[in-house]
Amino acid sequence: MLKGLPEPVTIVEVGWTPAALEADVPLPGRVIGDEGSVFVGRVLERAAITDAFKATVAGAGRRVVLIAGEAGMGKTTLATWAAREAFADGAIVLYGRCDEELAVPYRPMVEALEQLVRHAPAAHLASHVANYGSELSYLVPSLLRRVTNAPAPRSTDPDTQRYLLFGAVVNLLATVSQDVPVVLLLDDLHWADKPTTTLLRHLVASTEPSRLLILGTYRDMEISRTDPFSDTLAAWRREPGVERIQLSGLGDLDVVELMEKAAGHQLENTGVSLAHAVHRETDGNPFFVGEVLRHLAESGLIYQDADGHWSAAAQLDRADLPQSVKEVVAARVARLGAQAERVLSIAAVIGQEFDVELLARTSGYAEDDVLDILEAAMSVTLVLEVPGTPDRFVFSHALIQSTLYSDLGPTHQARTHRRVGEALEVIARDQPGARVGELAHHWYEATQQVDATKALTYCVAAAEASLAALAPDAAARYYEQALQLYDGATDQDPTVGLDLSIGLGIAQRQAGNPEFRETLLAASAVARDLGDSGRLVASAIANNRGYFSTMSGIDHEKVAALEAAVALMPESPSVERALVLATLCNEIGFISTFERRRELAHEARSIAESLDEPATTLHVINQLELPLDIPHTLAERDAETARAFELAGRIEDPVLSFWAANWRSIVAGQAGRIDEEDRCLEMMATISGRVCQPMLMWNSRYHAARRAMLAGDPDEAERLATEALEIGTASGQPDAFAFYGAQLISVHLQRGTLGDLVPLVEDAVTNNPDVSGFKAALALAHTFADQDDAALALLQAVVPGAPPLPLDMAWLTSMTLYAEAAVRVDAREAAEGLIEQLRDFDTQFSDNGLTVQGPVAYHLGGLSAVLGRYNEADAYFALSTEMCESAGAAFHLACTKLAHGRMLLHRASVGDLDRGRRLVDEAAVLASERGYAEIVRRAALVRP
Repeated sequence: MLKGLPEPVTIVEVGWTPAALEADVPLPGRVIGDEGSVFVGRVLERAAITDAFKATVAGAGRRVVLIAGEAGMGKTTLATWAAREAFADGAIVLYGRCDEELAVPYRPMVEALEQLVRHAPAAHLASHVANYGSELSYLVPSLLRRVTNAPAPRSTDPDTQRYLLFGAVVNLLATVSQDVPVVLLLDDLHWADKPTTTLLRHLVASTEPSRLLILGTYRDMEISRTDPFSDTLAAWRREPGVERIQLSGLGDLDVVELMEKAAGHQLENTGVSLAHAVHRETDGNPFFVGEVLRHLAESGLIYQDADGHWSAAAQLDRADLPQSVKEVVAARVARLGAQAERVLSIAAVIGQEFDVELLARTSGYAEDDVLDILEAAMSVTLVLEVPGTPDRFVFSHALIQSTLYSDLGPTHQARTHRRVGEALEVIARDQPGARVGELAHHWYEATQQVDATKALTYCVAAAEASLAALAPDAAARYYEQALQLYDGATDQDPTVGLDLSIGLGIAQRQAGNPEFRETLLAASAVARDLGDSGRLVASAIANNRGYFSTMSGIDHEKVAALEAAVALMPESPSVERALVLATLCNEIGFISTFERRRELAHEARSIAESLDEPATTLHVINQLELPLDIPHTLAERDAETARAFELAGRIEDPVLSFWAANWRSIVAGQAGRIDEEDRCLEMMATISGRVCQPMLMWNSRYHAARRAMLAGDPDEAERLATEALEIGTASGQPDAFAFYGAQLISVHLQRGTLGDLVPLVEDAVTNNPDVSGFKAALALAHTFADQDDAALALLQAVVPGAPPLPLDMAWLTSMTLYAEAAVRVDAREAAEGLIEQLRDFDTQFSDNGLTVQGPVAYHLGGLSAVLGRYNEADAYFALSTEMCESAGAAFHLACTKLAHGRMLLHRASVGDLDRGRRLVDEAAVLASERGYAEIVRRAALVRP
């Protein structure tokens, strides 16, 4: 019953599943086709894109379809057709285009994501912000207007901030595509800048589930080996779900069909002949075909009769057909008149896109007159209005713009760039803001000597803006341009050149370009010669990756720069002095005495404490963990890393938190607190998975391999170590292979095949002369290869009276590896030298952050047995058993049981034989279960 109606009314419930986003995110204006546009051919290509879209919709994961071809081949036409089809099927379509002249960082992704953020339901944006905060606001500031309670982006180092941003982009697209599939169309990727290609590679490599289809167009013939997109194409060849479509010209029949669809009727013989002639002259290039037909119509050589049929005014021959795209475009522009030709040529200098105000100021014409010219150009499809952007236009095809630009000649181009720059300055009114890149571009291209200072100023401003926008590659390009201008100046200020070099080095480091080392070293040398303390400190601090430069040796040039900075800078406490001292301490971890490192660490800590700067204190603690990592300082480092962990929680910086967890995990492992170590490793994995910064991913993965070694799982350890090697080498870590080699030694030790690695370990000794652990590993490898004499020769390094091993982070690893070798060859003299140096650390694990040699108590037990100190050995083995069982260290537990049982069988006191046999049997069972063949073999030899 319904109120107010006398009789019952039959009602029907209509049920449906609403599409959450398809009505809310409109089709981008650049994707909407013209009413009169015609599309022919490309049957196989359309089918391939359709299949990729269907797979994405079905949940098969993201797909990438790259459409390649020469200019004018119809790549964008095909991509926009596919996008419209997907939109009709309920997908969200996003569009972004790269620009040739002004490589605005991340431009195509900004254009696409702005549309998504503007229209996406608030619930999706709120869900994204809950997981990733407001990191995306670096690209799309409007996010903060749509989600008003979003937290401010976390302040961290720019490199990490960039990866947080990449993760946010991936997450937003993945979150939205859970409900509605997303098509991301990226046009003209051959012009993509390095920030854009880096983000795209991150997006394509992501394993986060998403229903995303990326359509990319590019001119394959215009990509050189130095273009950023070249490396991206190479990387994507190894990615699953990436397909490439190569477009060639339309066929003869396709051109006939194109003309028939445009005419609206079937062509007669004259029209078919014309179509064949056009095809011959254009090789089926769709843009050229269209331009030729427009040219013929505009010039009156073809016309429509009263019935709408196309006819030729006279018999056409080859002389009537333009011979090149440049020729036909020039002819069509010329027909608009000299004034229009001048205005459009200036527009071509401004760029592919241009606004009316800038074009009017540069040309000297009134805005209304410029609009009249542009409307005339629109009527013949030379330019188009930019959808949704008043008074902004774009050339209908890049070939039109490039033709007009090249026709000007170099001198005319430079003069026009200068006029554009002057007009921009008037519009910007000393606040260039987002247009600083345009100003830098036009003043740099103006190239007149009188304008060099102005061009340099704008290049520096553009570089700084690019760094702030998390686009270090773009910043490096602007700094390089600024340095070119500086080098050409007659009156040079050396401090200006120094600042440019430091800026370039910082940008290169953030971009992952290894040239940053040489750039910053050169800057340090200039600053040192000038006696410029501030700039020397800036260049020296910037020339650091977060810890020592390489495990393979000392970077003496970096050390010299840091020492010069210490000598030149004021001794009064400052953030800079604390950071320089801590960085120097870290860099000399393999060559200096421990006393020297302790001195530097003490001063750095004292300064940080006096400044009451939590972030500085945390940076200092993180830098000092490795150079102070010796067993003698475990209690001190335990307290410091606990403090760092607490500071990181307060600062909420993901990278500082990662490193605090990193160093805390090592200390916890050395102290045998495995539960705490696991919590730290889990935190590291979470942060590195979210940030996806290669340096963090590399560290997290090799630490996971170390944890697998402790658990006694050599197969898993090797798998993780190999993954770490791949990440490390791909990201340019200089010691990635040295780290892998150290872990591979431990893997083969647990498998009992260390003897097979003697040649490899010998190479490691040669290539890493400052790392004592490799010599110790070689001694142990010789024992597995039955080369006892070679092992005994190396063990002379630890006999009583021998020079002490370097007291660095590899000291305990070296000592325990030598200890294992000494036990295996019954080297009593070496055992005497080792046991006295190790006995104070019996409750620690030998763990250097890369490899684990088990409890020091195990090694003390073996050394004591070699020396016949059986009671001491008994106690040490009992302690080692307890530590291994607590840590779940299966391999080291089996080793301990075997060594303990063997010792008891040798001692043969009351009850020892039964107890010894039982321990040997337990070792054999455990080893058999876990696949430790060498322990099984040795147990069979030991048991009577």
